[in-house]
Amino acid sequence: NMINIKEKELKSCPFCGWTKLRIGQKTRYSKVAYFVICNKCHARGGTCSVDTYRKEEEHDKTKCEAIRKWNERI
Repeated sequence: NMINIKEKELKSCPFCGWTKLRIGQKTRYSKVAYFVICNKCHARGGTCSVDTYRKEEEHDKTKCEAIRKWNERI
């Protein structure tokens, strides 16, 4: 049951109103942290982490959680 990240809707940036956003990631030790970031003002949403060795589906779920945090302004 694949999750299509591209189908997930992102709300515009609450700070500048920009709609061009991306999912950023940082890897540290054995974890990958995903977050939504505004391409204009560089505002960042909440971070969600997953172990690097997890399957792609787990990474997609974690990206979806980062999108949810952004959309709910958490």
